[in-house]
Amino acid sequence: MKKTNRQTTKLLSLVMAILAVLCIISVPVKAQDYNHSFIITGPDTYRIAFGEDYRGKESVTTIRNQTTIPMRLDIQRSVARTKVVTPPKLKQFEWIENSVTNTSSGFVILEPGETISMTFIFRSDYSSGSSCMLTATRSNISDIGGKAFVQAQPIPVEGSISGALMDYGLNPDENARYFSLSLATKRYVNLELISNNKNQVTAWVYSKDNSTSHMAKLESDASADHFSGILDAGDYVLKLAYTRRQSTPARTEVFTLNISGREYIQATGVTLTCSSSNPSFDSRIKKKAKTFTITATTVPANSDDKLSCILADGNIPGSDYLISGNVEGQNQATFTITYGIASWAHYTYGYTRLSVKTEAGVLSNNVDIIGKAAAPVVSDVTSYYNKILFNKCQIGDSIYPSASQPVKVYMKSGKKWVLKTTVKNGRPFQIKKLKPNTKYQFKLNKIAARWPAKAMAQFFFIL
Repeated sequence: MKKTNRQTTKLLSLVMAILAVLCIISVPVKAQDYNHSFIITGPDTYRIAFGEDYRGKESVTTIRNQTTIPMRLDIQRSVARTKVVTPPKLKQFEWIENSVTNTSSGFVILEPGETISMTFIFRSDYSSGSSCMLTATRSNISDIGGKAFVQAQPIPVEGSISGALMDYGLNPDENARYFSLSLATKRYVNLELISNNKNQVTAWVYSKDNSTSHMAKLESDASADHFSGILDAGDYVLKLAYTRRQSTPARTEVFTLNISGREYIQATGVTLTCSSSNPSFDSRIKKKAKTFTITATTVPANSDDKLSCILADGNIPGSDYLISGNVEGQNQATFTITYGIASWAHYTYGYTRLSVKTEAGVLSNNVDIIGKAAAPVVSDVTSYYNKILFNKCQIGDSIYPSASQPVKVYMKSGKKWVLKTTVKNGRPFQIKKLKPNTKYQFKLNKIAARWPAKAMAQFFFIL
């Protein structure tokens, strides 16, 4: 009986041993996990050192922002005999030349809930030298803005915005962010673009109805760039992009866009004044030129609608005077007009009407510079026993009478002047039905509505 028990015990021990061996064979050993995953819940630093055991392996490092705010992730990575494959956002850390060592550092902004990853591919002869350090800090910078023209995000007409831009190979079509600016009224707008890390950031201003032709362009790198101008009421789109790396190799650039301005001040009028209270001249300018000073001022004086151009009209040819000075882009400006600029020129009486216009088309009052009419001149007169023939009549030294510039001929009868004829051309004319041996007194008047007085000549004839 004792012998039987001993045999039973040995048999049970053998069965237990066999079962133990079978269990060892059937339960696999858990494989080593070469991947890394980091969940960002606040500021922290994560370090990975890739040892010899990564030889010939692939390792995926995944980072997720589990917070409700943007986080800045500074990345420092060094590789030796290792290839690094990244998504576009981490392109600055990509490395495909796995035969040499490489070090790269920079940062990206992780939005709340965003996940990114990098894949490290180690050569079969890798031993050591590859590492990665990730530092997460709170950030007030975000990857803001729409990713397409039609997705532009609204921004205020007054204030400041800051955001992060990736270069994506410096392709503005990939890395641009879009913002919309809506103006209820016409405004004077100031834009200031700042590149925080001195890499070049470019901003283009478009009308929302035209995505192909920009209205303004700003480029900020080592220094800020500015735009100041008038924008009509309406909707506009600002396109911002990282366009060139400077001394800093980072693929992420932080920009600041400051927006300010005020309501547009429209000009309600323009005041035009002359230095002379009676701006006029006569034929003496052939001996000595005469200059008049004109001042134009917008109303109100601080109008955003600036002076644009000087307008000159009238019947005095432009070749007879010279306008000097410029009013463009000013609220108040002075210019001069000079007559008698060529002593050899004929004297032309008449008027020059000056006015000034603003950029928006508002016109000033007129200032008329009057060239006084010269006295009529008669020459080559032939007298007969009962008439007088005037062979030639001129106004001044060069102009003949015309329908628009007639000369009236009067003859004195007693104490009155009687109109005898009106001369409207340069042909001879005559006064008939006169008595022989009689003294006659005549006067010739050139009357012009725009001139302050008549130009008159008087003379006597005895038949």
